[in-house]
Amino acid sequence: MVPSSPWHAALRRLDGFKHPMLLSEQNTDVGEMYGEMLVEIGEMHDSLFPLLTEHFGDVFPAEHFTVDKFLWASGIVEAFRVIVPPRCTSGDCEVEGICLI
Repeated sequence: MVPSSPWHAALRRLDGFKHPMLLSEQNTDVGEMYGEMLVEIGEMHDSLFPLLTEHFGDVFPAEHFTVDKFLWASGIVEAFRVIVPPRCTSGDCEVEGICLI
């Protein structure tokens, strides 16, 4: 049984979520960007795992941190992120983004 969490219901609704790039991968204009994105996400995943699962397996169990699940989580962050410009006195100032979930 899944532990009780205030986020459980929201995450359940996102089970079938597809990364925005996966939805448009058949578009040839998106194909190259999609490939680059997959490589970047794969490299990010490989830089974190299996190191975290080996050293902190109780917190980062390997079965929960697969490349597919990492891609899914990346899509959630990308789809629900908001750019928040801070107040700046000069130059371009921008917060990379926040995830609304």
